[in-house]
Amino acid sequence: MKVEYYGTKLNEKGHFLRDLLSESLDWQSRLNTSKFPFDIYSFTKGNKKGFVSKQIVENYKIIAIEGSCCDHRWGTVSVFITTENVTLQEFEDYLLNHKWVKEMIELMPFEVKF
Repeated sequence: MKVEYYGTKLNEKGHFLRDLLSESLDWQSRLNTSKFPFDIYSFTKGNKKGFVSKQIVENYKIIAIEGSCCDHRWGTVSVFITTENVTLQEFEDYLLNHKWVKEMIELMPFEVKF
């Protein structure tokens, strides 16, 4: 499944937009979040760390987690985006079974509430 991820690496502060590949991340990709018809920070804004938002905006399916596994500053997010023809539940199942995503969630110093 083609998924884009906006957030931090597992061990480095700062947000990046990257393609989520089958078993790793391609950290050489673009950084342009203005291509999306939404504010990437708006899905979890004002919620506690670990809050999960699942949204559909136009053709985009979005699963956003308030917080990061390594960047504990205010306003950090971990956002997954796809335009694949899947339901939000199928998208969530894919993410929760992805090796890198599972590792990232396990490293988060708070409970992630799917």
